[in-house]
This record gives sequence, C-alpha cells and structure tokens, in this order.
Amino acid sequence: MGAVTRRAGSVVSGFLGVGFIALAIITLLPSAASKANLLGYFGVCSWAPNSTVMLLVFATASLFLALRLWKR
Repeated sequence: MGAVTRRAGSVVSGFLGVGFIALAIITLLPSAASKANLLGYFGVCSWAPNSTVMLLVFATASLFLALRLWKR
C-alpha cells in the first residue's frame, strides 16, 4: 500500500470518526417525537442511549484506525 493511499485512508477514516461523533450528539437532542426514548424524554432518536453508545464505538474504532494509518 502506498503512502498516498494510507494518507487518504487516514483522512477518510478521520472524517468518518468526526461524523460518528456528530451523529452521537444529534441523537441526544430533544425533539417533538411520537415516542419517548429510553432516557424518558422525547428526542430525535427513540433508541437514544443505545444508538449513542454504538455511534461512539464506531467513532472510536475509526479514529484509532486513522491514527494507525497516519503513523505508518
């Protein structure tokens, strides 16, 4: 794998990580919804704590991958 490909992969993985973090924050925002989430309020996502944790796990994995590709 060439240096350009590694850099491109680390940039894409970094953007994905930042995007996952942004989506995790959005899932916790309050909103007018038809069903309360598991935290007890009406939010953007009705699976709020579960989806937030999953998105944070994806963000962590993609940011670790970005760092690993960047250091090589």
